[in-house]
Amino acid sequence: MVREIPTCLAPGGRIVIHTEKEEGVRPVIIVMAKVPRTGAVKTRLQPFLTAEQCASLAEAFLKDTVRMAASICDDVIVAFDPPNGRDEIEQIVGPDVSLIPQNGTGLGERLDGAVQEIADLNFSPVLIIGTDSPTLPYEFLIDAIAAFGEPDTDLVLGGTEDGGYYLIAMREQIPGIFDEIRWSSEHVYRDTLERAQTLGLTRITELPRWYDVDNPPDLVRIQEEFATDESLASRCPDTHAWLEENRLSFDES
Repeated sequence: MVREIPTCLAPGGRIVIHTEKEEGVRPVIIVMAKVPRTGAVKTRLQPFLTAEQCASLAEAFLKDTVRMAASICDDVIVAFDPPNGRDEIEQIVGPDVSLIPQNGTGLGERLDGAVQEIADLNFSPVLIIGTDSPTLPYEFLIDAIAAFGEPDTDLVLGGTEDGGYYLIAMREQIPGIFDEIRWSSEHVYRDTLERAQTLGLTRITELPRWYDVDNPPDLVRIQEEFATDESLASRCPDTHAWLEENRLSFDES
């Protein structure tokens, strides 16, 4: 079981949350990430932002997401797409972060493949998150890990307001959990719950809802969140820096 113990400040003011693990528990966080290439990421923010701004925003989100994950869990793996982007991702997250390429023709296959890639490394539980929610409260991830302190917990889901999810966690690989999901739609969360029930998973923990930053209103929302929560500047320094540098984009919209 993982429980929260007091936080402390690391150099530079970053809040670090330490966790204490019982014997036999070795959680891992897999961060699913696209290589932030110009024209290939955050395309729903265009033409509100330029393609170059979209790429730099995606890079900021990736850095802050990895920073958050690493402050909670000793083992963090970035699963990147496309597979030929290893050098680019390593330049962004640094050489100390483990990297694996995403493989598969669709998101379900890529998610399943990422879990399969580490299946023999004795991690448990396995948490999978994306990079679209850089201000996600630390407590949500801690609670996801802690849920597996209950021996009958099968699955943990954290849903987004648009019908997707920001987190899915499991004790070990669940064959078929990513099948028959209507990806990139408002049905993803509900489909996943129904799929889990079809597979006989009965103990499912649902975390509080949060939001992804996918479209212009979401970007305005996150700017407002930074304006009202001073702690985010140190928690998410790269996103904060991006918002400060690109403030004219909002003023002119």
